[in-house]
Amino acid sequence: MGRDNAFYSHNALPGWLESLAKPCGTAGGDICAQNLENRLLDRIASGGLSGRYAPERTRQVEKAEMGSNFFYHPSWPVLYEDNHLLGLYKPAGLLVQGDRTGEESLLELARAWLKDRYAKPGNVFLGMIHRLDRPVAGVVLFCRTSKAAGRLSLQFRAKTVRKTYLAVLEGEIRQASGRLVHHLERIEGRSTRVLNTPTPGSREAVLSFSLLDYDPKRRLSLVEVDLETGRHHQIRAQFAHLGHPV
Repeated sequence: MGRDNAFYSHNALPGWLESLAKPCGTAGGDICAQNLENRLLDRIASGGLSGRYAPERTRQVEKAEMGSNFFYHPSWPVLYEDNHLLGLYKPAGLLVQGDRTGEESLLELARAWLKDRYAKPGNVFLGMIHRLDRPVAGVVLFCRTSKAAGRLSLQFRAKTVRKTYLAVLEGEIRQASGRLVHHLERIEGRSTRVLNTPTPGSREAVLSFSLLDYDPKRRLSLVEVDLETGRHHQIRAQFAHLGHPV
């Protein structure tokens, strides 16, 4: 789950990741993303991630690392990169874009990483065309050129891009697949309210899901979700309304 009491700092990330990274399985084995994420969240919960982004103190990337396909640390992979796009893994708890809290974001870290990696002078362009909520872990695609940002924005608006989500829900989902239609109403200073009928201040929220697995011992269901609309915390709100919180 996301935590709101810490900063991700660019200049401190290498040391944190080095201390957080532990082998998966046998000693000396590969570091897995899940272990890294769990340890990041543990460190956040304990207040161990602190500091602020400081461009003037960005670390120098070693020449041996310049050709390596990772983001700050080998346990944080760059999922895709070319002259137009950059695909990164976002850990749960990290903002995609900075907000009024002033906490660091994946967008800021990515700009600084590109600046260091390619010794770019001045500001680095990196376009954001979609977001993931702070508590969510997943893939974020950034655009390295304005042309790519314009073209991909058109694809998102035309809904030719498919975004698939996985969610672990409490309780047993008794149907193999389904479609949820609700109306969400944002309440100032509070969470989203789920309604079965529209109100002047609500917006329709629609998703489809398929049951992938069920763990009877822990009573947890794994579902694949396709969003037909993109409302704030939509997946969490709609399934919680049915008695199956994420």
